[in-house]
Amino acid sequence: MKSKSSFSHIVQYSLMRVFLGICYILPWRLLYCLAKPAAQLFQYLTKKKLSFIDENLARCFPDKSKEEIAHLKRKSYLQVLTVNLEFMKFFTLSTKRQQQILSSHIRIKSPELIQNLLDKNQSCILITAHFGNWEWLNAKLSRQFQGNYSSAYKTLKNPLVESYFWKLRMDSMHVGSKLGDKHKFVKNYFKDLRMQEKGEAQAKVYFMASDQKPEKSQEKIRLTFLGRQTDFILGPEKLARQKQLPMLYIKMLRTKAGYYTVTFTKIAYDQTKPLGEATKKYAELLEAQIQEQPESWLWCYNRWKGMKEVE
Repeated sequence: MKSKSSFSHIVQYSLMRVFLGICYILPWRLLYCLAKPAAQLFQYLTKKKLSFIDENLARCFPDKSKEEIAHLKRKSYLQVLTVNLEFMKFFTLSTKRQQQILSSHIRIKSPELIQNLLDKNQSCILITAHFGNWEWLNAKLSRQFQGNYSSAYKTLKNPLVESYFWKLRMDSMHVGSKLGDKHKFVKNYFKDLRMQEKGEAQAKVYFMASDQKPEKSQEKIRLTFLGRQTDFILGPEKLARQKQLPMLYIKMLRTKAGYYTVTFTKIAYDQTKPLGEATKKYAELLEAQIQEQPESWLWCYNRWKGMKEVE
């Protein structure tokens, strides 16, 4: 069993390197042209494995017809392929070109909201979702607040791919910033804030994508989201409350292929009220964003897998 697993890891890693090589050779315009047929092929190959997409879309958008659901599904596949192509192509670029892409393709509205907090030596927590091109968003913010930025991410199951992407991320996306899994991120969070309280460190920006299904060990709250009962992680809100840090929601929307806008919304919470107030606000903001541009959310991830929803 172990040898089979190792073999599949090698195959996956080899295919990833081939895919990365193709992205290196092909120009942006041709990559975007290939995205549509690639998405159609991906949809065909994963028809059974990702069959849950049809049910999730139909239940989240009950007012849409079967034709509208099918059209939305095709658009969501295209978005996933496009984001992956953008992500992989980014790694093949020079540092200068990467900076040009991030500067010209992502427009941040009111970036001074965060900078003003840092100027006052006030750390903050940014929470977002797997929406638009979240990898570019992370890279953009990491470079903008270089040296004062920490990001949480979920490790990949394939150790070969994980090791390779870790190096790529640190060399091109998170230079001078901190990147760690949930355990390392939380450990760095409290360490940084202790040092800041002693005057030994500057304020930092802490970045998290909090829209995926909580693990069994994680504290969570059940909310109505897109008309369905959905569990949300309470971790980001709990971290903010423990150190009374401001929380900001990041809304990223695609304006056209390869171009995005980013806005920040402050999420207020009352320390005297029960835990979950800010998380509920986060879910409301995310739902509104999905309703505005539904194809840009990561529908190929089964958000409601294994959940028992009471009608």
